Formats: sequence, structure tokens, C-alpha cells
Amino acid sequence: MNIVEQQKILQNMGVPLCKAGTSGFETVEAIDSLIIERFKYTSDENLPREKKYDLYARKLEAWRSFHEKILDGQTKIPGDCDDFTSTALELACIMGVPQHRLGFGLVISETSLTMKFRDGVGDGRWGESYYVDHNSDSSIDHAIGIYYYRNQWYTFGDTWGQSVSKSMVPVNTRHRLMQMSFVDEGFLWRRPHGWEPKSRKELRLPL
Repeated sequence: MNIVEQQKILQNMGVPLCKAGTSGFETVEAIDSLIIERFKYTSDENLPREKKYDLYARKLEAWRSFHEKILDGQTKIPGDCDDFTSTALELACIMGVPQHRLGFGLVISETSLTMKFRDGVGDGRWGESYYVDHNSDSSIDHAIGIYYYRNQWYTFGDTWGQSVSKSMVPVNTRHRLMQMSFVDEGFLWRRPHGWEPKSRKELRLPL
């Protein structure tokens, strides 16, 4: 299926094509709603045993785009935060949203920001409680898509969007953005305020 055919399918789903020279906000907003509607949050921990083994035995996290399942009209697609994110960003690129406005974000989640300690299950800290330092990369526990609009980074393809009335909000009104990576750069993580980029190894993230 070529990109024009993909665009037509998404337009039939109510996603407008991003017009050249525009920010693409309406396109991004429609994709965000589509992701929230079509996905069912499922932690990697709940994958079938053989798939879980494949991911965790080698200490890999699966950042998977399920855009083809969206295009096929599937619903209740199982996935976790990085799957929501990857799929949303893939669809945005298909619909022509400028890539310099799109990125991956690693955050300390809204939940962790209300805590001093967290149970490490699901965060790679199996069976341990850990101190949540609200200013440290070691407390990163969530991945989101980010979209630059009106001089702010907004949440995009965020699993939190399924439990709140307004999905797309300025990132730091919900989470704390610790690291980001632009779509057109691959996984080169940098701090949102222009500090030195961090490698995946330095972040100790299984990406």
C-alpha cells in the first residue's frame, strides 16, 4: 500500500491531511483521538510468555508501530505507552505533519510526581521499591509522543489520554519531560532545555 492510499484510508477515518506550510494541529489532534479510540492499554508484562521472554530475556523494550493495524480498521489493539507513541508518530508522518514538530518524550509520569517511592514492577526494577527523585533520569517511567505547537511541547499519543477528559495538553502540566528525541533524528536523546544529549546506554533504558 503506497502512502497516498494510506492517506485516503486515514482521511476516511476523519484524519485531515496536513496542508503544506501549516503546523498540522488538526491532523495531530485527530490522530491522537484515533489512537485513544483504537488501542487497549496492555503492558509488555502481559504479553504471551514466549513474546515476553523474547523482549525481556535480552533486556529489550519493544517500540512497535501498529499503524498497519489502524489502517486495517482493527480496534482494541493491545499495546503499551511506547506502542501508542510509535503508532501516533508514524501516522502523523504519513499525513504530512512536519517532522521537526514531532518527537519521542521520556517523562516522569504524573503518578510518580505525586510519590516519594514506587513499586518497581513494570519499570525494570523487578520486585523492588525505589525512591522517586523528581529531577533524575533514574525516575523516568513513561514514554509519550510530543508535538511542538505555539512554542510548547504537547502530549501526543499518550496512554494517559484514555483516562482524562483532555488528552493533548502541554507536557509539563501533566508529566515532567526529562529526555526527548526528534523523529527525524532517531533515538538520539537530549534534554529538553538544550543540555548534552544522552545515549541510550547512559540513560540505562532498554531501547
